[in-house]
Amino acid sequence: MWLTSGVQNRMRRGNRLIHSLGPYDKHGLDGPLAIVTNGEGVMTSTEVGRIGSLSFPVWFNEDSIANILSMADLAAERRLTMDTDVENAILLHCDDGRILKFVKYGRGLYAHDLKNCNHTVKPLLVNTQTVADLESQYTNREVARAQKAGELIKRLGYPSDRTIISLIESNFFRNCDVTADDVRRRQRIYGPITEVLQGKTTRKTPEHVPSAPVLSLPSYILREHKHVHLAADLFSVNSNFFLHVVSRKIHFRSSAPIKSRSKKSILLELNKIIRQYTSRGFSVDELLCDNEFTCLQHDIRPIVLNAVAAGEHQGDVEASIKFIKERLRCLWNGLPYKRVPRTMNTAGVEFCTNMINAVPANDGISTTLSPATIVTGIRPPNIAQLRLDFGDYVQLHVDQNPTNTMRPRTVPCIALFPSGNTQGGYFFMDLRSGKRRHGRSWTKLPISADIVTAVESLALEEHQPAMHDGPLVEWRHDEPIVDDLNDGDEVIIIENDVASVDDPPLFLDHFDDVSVDLDGDGEVDDAHVAADAVAGAVGGMEDDIVVDQGAVDQGAAEGQGAEEGVPGMGGYNLRPRRAPVFNAYDNPNNINDVLSDEEAPIDLNVDAAIVDGEEEGDLEDLWVEGRQFAQKATTRSKDCTFESGHKPSSVTELRNMTYRFMVTQMMADKGIEKHGERAIEALMKEFAQLDDFDTFSPLDPTALCPKLKREALRIINLIKEKRDGSLKGRTCVDGRPQRKHISKEESTSPTCSNEALMLTMVVAAHEGRDVATADIRGAYLHAEMDEFVVIKLQGQIVDVLCERKPEYKKFVVEENGRSTLYMQLLKALYGCIKSALLWYELFTGTLQQMGFELNPYDKCVANKQINGKQCTIAWWVDDNFISHLSTGVVTSVIQAIEAEFGEMSVTRGREHVFLGMHIKFPGDGTVRIRMKEHIQEAIVEFGERMTRRAATPATRGLFVVDEKSEPLVKKKADRFVSVVMKLLWVCKRGRPDIETPVSFLCTRLSVCTEQDWAKLRRLMHFLHDTIDDERIISAENLVDLFTWIDASYAVHNDMRSHTGGTMSFGRGVIHSKSSKQRINTKSSTESEVVGVSDYLPYNIWVEYFLEAQGYTLRSNIIYQDNQSAIRMEKNGRDSCGQKSRHIHIRYFFIKDRIRAGNVSVEFCPTELMLADFFTKPLQGSLFKKFRRVVMGYDPLSVLQDEYAARLKERAEK
Repeated sequence: MWLTSGVQNRMRRGNRLIHSLGPYDKHGLDGPLAIVTNGEGVMTSTEVGRIGSLSFPVWFNEDSIANILSMADLAAERRLTMDTDVENAILLHCDDGRILKFVKYGRGLYAHDLKNCNHTVKPLLVNTQTVADLESQYTNREVARAQKAGELIKRLGYPSDRTIISLIESNFFRNCDVTADDVRRRQRIYGPITEVLQGKTTRKTPEHVPSAPVLSLPSYILREHKHVHLAADLFSVNSNFFLHVVSRKIHFRSSAPIKSRSKKSILLELNKIIRQYTSRGFSVDELLCDNEFTCLQHDIRPIVLNAVAAGEHQGDVEASIKFIKERLRCLWNGLPYKRVPRTMNTAGVEFCTNMINAVPANDGISTTLSPATIVTGIRPPNIAQLRLDFGDYVQLHVDQNPTNTMRPRTVPCIALFPSGNTQGGYFFMDLRSGKRRHGRSWTKLPISADIVTAVESLALEEHQPAMHDGPLVEWRHDEPIVDDLNDGDEVIIIENDVASVDDPPLFLDHFDDVSVDLDGDGEVDDAHVAADAVAGAVGGMEDDIVVDQGAVDQGAAEGQGAEEGVPGMGGYNLRPRRAPVFNAYDNPNNINDVLSDEEAPIDLNVDAAIVDGEEEGDLEDLWVEGRQFAQKATTRSKDCTFESGHKPSSVTELRNMTYRFMVTQMMADKGIEKHGERAIEALMKEFAQLDDFDTFSPLDPTALCPKLKREALRIINLIKEKRDGSLKGRTCVDGRPQRKHISKEESTSPTCSNEALMLTMVVAAHEGRDVATADIRGAYLHAEMDEFVVIKLQGQIVDVLCERKPEYKKFVVEENGRSTLYMQLLKALYGCIKSALLWYELFTGTLQQMGFELNPYDKCVANKQINGKQCTIAWWVDDNFISHLSTGVVTSVIQAIEAEFGEMSVTRGREHVFLGMHIKFPGDGTVRIRMKEHIQEAIVEFGERMTRRAATPATRGLFVVDEKSEPLVKKKADRFVSVVMKLLWVCKRGRPDIETPVSFLCTRLSVCTEQDWAKLRRLMHFLHDTIDDERIISAENLVDLFTWIDASYAVHNDMRSHTGGTMSFGRGVIHSKSSKQRINTKSSTESEVVGVSDYLPYNIWVEYFLEAQGYTLRSNIIYQDNQSAIRMEKNGRDSCGQKSRHIHIRYFFIKDRIRAGNVSVEFCPTELMLADFFTKPLQGSLFKKFRRVVMGYDPLSVLQDEYAARLKERAEK
């Protein structure tokens, strides 16, 4: 069959394609068709017929040598498409879904071979295009060559398609078998390369947003239809519940997702829907419903509730729900997904409901105004903004802040529906978390099998059912909605208004410069693992720690943590509220030449018996040491473990006594049994505080459905024995069930980074600011819950509570023989997954209302200009660090915060305790940090006597791993992990001199051996000798930043190198990093380049953070001791030779920083390379010299002076 634009007449050969064949006059033609041929004279045709459903006539003649169709006539009735980038062919789209391909033949004619199956393109049976569908349009060879083109683009460093096609067509490449057509075909099948979108996408300037005023109602509508009658019912889609309400006459539909079928959930959404009508001037007079809604009749007055007979559904709303079901079936059958997450389920119902509302109803009150316009005032749909189908796969363009990080510029999402704003934005589902996002710019891609798998995996995690025959729409469980409604309406647009959700910008996490191996694969894990591990090691961020007692595990009961809560590894108090008494600050340096590295080799058998606790002399030493620690910590009551006169018979018993001393907490029932009325008073005091904050409200158990009762969160009550002998009640919630439907992104709260806190303290010391630290009491309880949460209290405490509050008795029921009280949680009680985030949003909003501006590079640092000077607040959850030059200003800021959140626990003056650090501002421009108590606790938990002295924290063999060393038994391994995690917390805040051995030990947590225990023992000996040492930091100025970066080549067993880096403003270091590199390098020069790439982001962040604080760097110098590496960093690949040209381009991003003048790289002799301290276990005098500089006992100038003196001495010789 030939297709040509130069023929006006049609003729067919063979009659099997033609129907309605007959004389020409019966088809309205004036005469026969005469064609002059080039050899046979004239061929006359007298019969005419039709082809398929085409309206134009086709001439028929048995003697015709070809079948010819006119492109002009065919294009008037059918869709013709042509894309020469894909193939030189014309595609005819038939009514039955087939696509016929007309391929170019000789002399420029296009023909379709009816017998060639390749000339029939498989139609797309779904609305969305999948990669498999697109691949089916080509031969296997063509698909393979398209894939090869994609591989070539990646190997060439992701040039654009236009560039690669131009180079291929100009024969630029040698031995290249990829053609330009292969590249174009790859683009057609697979779309843009995801890595290109994530790396090259730039922010687009938003278009001007035109105003969209709400349309006013015509007067006749309110006059004639002011009184509205609503019909309501509940239904579920794939076990997700919805409240559906439809208005008679207006036919406006509302489908609101609800958590459960409880009265509270229904009433909350129903009131929102009623307010939509009343805000437009309507009056809701009647609610038609079934018997399930009768519990609302008193709550919705004066609206009259009219319920149908038992077992029936109200007719209007039943028909409307079935209408929604039909649309849902159309929607899901057009998608390639067989299982979808809850977010897509909810969005699908919203989409279908909004589609129906967007156009005038057939029997509504207006033929020109849609129900959506009548009830909400939104304008008619803008067809130009309907750019995506529900379920399309896109890479959503996101605005990064800061904009120059290596974070992807796009995120993978599934399109949901238009957001309804005038910019044409859409709602999407984030494929990483399953949550809803909003965006205005995106790139659409074909749906690959991996995308289908990702969507279905999210659904499986949420236990969503498979949709083999479409969505499961039910009235309730096992009560399907039967189809009996037919409707032919077509809807083309939706409108909606849902708040967008954005990811908080993150740059540096806590301890993201430390590698921790917790999964046993021998490899170091990502940054956030270290943060979680440290959080677990140090426990919650409150005075009292919740521990495992019976039915409560640590993950459930750690309570008032900074974020979601991480199971503790032997938590302890991080934040005593009283400032300590400091001894004289005389730059301590207690490292004596008592044992050199050679004199004190690691002996794996030393103190082996002490572990088993069988040496009487060692036990006595430990007993004395434990008593001394207890006496220094605080004075307890007479029944104190260490003051009772009882001596332990073994080290095991001693450790248990130490544990009971540090962590004495129990469940409420056990506390009441042990302490009686004192425990009850402590609990009542805690409940009184919660009651003052209106934390919860009792619920009628008969109004709660069984599912809501099953999902109620347990209240955990604990009794804490404080160190002074008093008792404290603690109440939290077991929020673990919430993890099923609340993602980490929706619950994670930012906290002040360690780097930001150190810089803030250095600035305060340098400028001589007045400093205050303040703790907001009951911080979380100031924040209101943003969703309906049911909690339950069980056991003896219910009876105790009812005795004190008799009004609660009527809500108590018996469940499994236990008194049970159900309550609605109104405030962000400790233990709920979102409590920390809710508190952060409340506190941040309060500061912004006070005029403070957040630092964009650390969202927990805020500034405000007061009296011409800067006031800074840095906070970690509820702990605040406040500084300003004026004491009066600091006082006024404290008073302003107290006016919002009540009286705080405030410390003023030069000495503070903040996040476990003993901090002093002596007034000489320095800040001094000591963490003696934490070190002492680690020593006690380590459980061995400190009989030897160590000159350094590690021997030269720190990085050597003996594969034959025996693994630690479980209890000892747990102790190893706990102690190392405590030391990780210490080294990042107060003891950077131990960071190198601690960073190595962190990589051994899951595979720790006796050799690792010996290395930890050496470290503990060193800390025992230097327990009183402090860290000193100050700045000569805040405009000259010095950075040292170094690497030790192939020092680990797997031949990987070790990076070390540190920064300073003149005295002491403000940041340091010691970590194993993640790749193997071929030379020391390459390891230096990789080390710079690893550490440079910290330098960049410090520059940006300080600039946001108002301090612009004058000079930013990076010191290195490898000239070849310096040349590579300055010149990029231009300085790469044969042995270094393989280095990945990512490691040369410093070149752009140097060219832009942001940093400069200078050579530093090895004798002055301070970062060498963090790349290897130094010994002897070199360790002492660098340690004094790192700890701030000597200024940086000491290194320069010593080096200059050495050069002078050499010159004189």
